Parts: sequence; C-alpha cells; structure tokens
Amino acid sequence: MASFKLFCLFAILLVSVSEISGQDLHSCTMMDTMPQAARAACIASCALQRCSTGYCEKRGNRPTCVCSRCS
Repeated sequence: MASFKLFCLFAILLVSVSEISGQDLHSCTMMDTMPQAARAACIASCALQRCSTGYCEKRGNRPTCVCSRCS
C-alpha cells in the first residue's frame, strides 16, 4: 500500500512539473509504445478521482484515460 501511495505522489509530481514546463504529459500518451506503463498510470490517475479502475483508448485520435466504477 505504501508503494501505491508513493506511485500516486510521483504521478502528481510529474503532472505538476509538466504543467509548469508546458509539456503534454498525460497518463495514456505512451499507450502505443508501453501499454502496461500507460495502463498503470491511468489506473493511478483514476484512483485519485476515487475510481476503481481505468483504461486507455483513442478518442478523436488522441490517447485518453477512461475511468470506470467511480464512487
């Protein structure tokens, strides 16, 4: 459980840094090259939104994290 919290904090830090630097960093951007890492990042992002799981899909030719089973 501690490693999951650490992963979530790391994901938040990455998103914060990307917003500051202006880079386009989303959880599913690497879904074509590293699908397991993209899925893990999407699930972590969804967990922060109080959702049980998430998956990556292309919407409008853009990778998007889709959360499901949210409370």
